Order: sequence, then C-alpha cells, then structure tokens
Amino acid sequence: MLHWAERPSRLRSFTFNGHPFFYRSGTADVSALNEVLFRKGKKSEYYFPLDGEPKVILDIGGHIGASAVYYAIKYPQAMIYAVEPVPANFDILQKNIAPYPNIRAFNFGLGHENGSFPVYEDENPVNTGGYSMVADSKVGVRLDMAAKIRRVGEFLAENSLDSVDLIKIDTEGAEYDILTAFPDKTLKRVKWIIGELHDHKDFELLAHLSKWFHIGLNKEKIRFRYSIFRAVNRNLPG
Repeated sequence: MLHWAERPSRLRSFTFNGHPFFYRSGTADVSALNEVLFRKGKKSEYYFPLDGEPKVILDIGGHIGASAVYYAIKYPQAMIYAVEPVPANFDILQKNIAPYPNIRAFNFGLGHENGSFPVYEDENPVNTGGYSMVADSKVGVRLDMAAKIRRVGEFLAENSLDSVDLIKIDTEGAEYDILTAFPDKTLKRVKWIIGELHDHKDFELLAHLSKWFHIGLNKEKIRFRYSIFRAVNRNLPG
C-alpha cells in the first residue's frame, strides 16, 4: 500500500504485474492505486460480479490508468478504451498502459457536443490532484487549462463501437452530463455500468439509468461524495 506522505508531489513508480507503474506522490493518485490495484478480489473499487466476460470496456475518466490496467489484467480478451481529458493525467496514463496492447487511450472527454471546457481542481484535501469540468461549491479552483470534449456518438462511430459491454465512469461530477449524451439505443444495450457519484445530479443520473438498468448502491452513503453505484441491464438473464 502506498501512503500520502510526500508533498509537494513527485512522479514516482513501483513495479506492478512486472511493469513500472507511475503516480504522483501526495495526490489522489495514491488513493486510486490503493483502492483499485492493491485491494484484492471483491474489495477492489471497480470489481463487478459479471455474469459473463466483457469484450468491450469503456473507461470514462481514465485518470492515470489504474482502472484500465485492472480490467486489462482481469479481462485479457477485452478491448479497453480509456478516455481522459486532463493532459497531466493523460501523460501518466500513457506510460502506465504501454505494456498492455488491449488498452487504447484518448486525450479528451465525452459529452453532448464537440468543444472545450475549463478544468477545476478539487479543494478537498482527500482528493488533492483531482480534476473536474464541473464547477460547484466543492470544486472551485479554476486552472489555466482547458479540456477537449468529443461528442459521444462521433467517438463511438469513429472506433466502430456498435456495442459496449461494460462502462466504468468516474468523472468528478460530469457523470450525468456524459451518460445522458449517449444515444438511448446504445446505452440501453450496455450490459453493466459501474461509476462513482459526486453529489452532482446523482438522483437525475440514477433515474435516467433506471429506465434500462437495475441499480445497486449503498443507500446509507448516497448523499456523500465518492459512493460507488453498479447497474445491470434489465434484459440480462437472472
């Protein structure tokens, strides 16, 4: 397990699965690694008890690549598309996914329209180094950078993604805006979705997904940020 000891942050690395994995000490990178890569089995943050193996995984909010690498190891036959708009994160993500041929990375976010949006840094001390495109009372430091956004439909078409089996989404509050940008005909065919809530249109997001998915989450924590939800397509057997 890594620790939040070093500030200011420095680029560090450790060996994981026989390859170097890079991270910034003293930032949210550390907690992401502890929660995703270092927790075993069902304790890993993005563990999902799937009733089959996904062939196509869309990792929205790829950060530095922890979730993409987790899924690449767990599902070696799957193709993983990691989308990360923040350049500082993307540079590290590229280093970390280099050993995995079943991961492709894209340096932009997804949304309803093509364009760019300002990036805000989370002021929460437990999420130092966390970035968002949603300005609210909890994410308030606007940085001197902009993130590119691509329309969801165009991205899917350009990559011949007629269907996606698993969507993982963690976008620091933009989850609703992104998932509602998916064409209904595409979203309703997704088998599984796992994501993190950020106290921004959470109920609207879950209501939208409930049209096609059974949704599970810790109801005691639904009003707190960083709660995980899991959605299973209603048309899946069982």
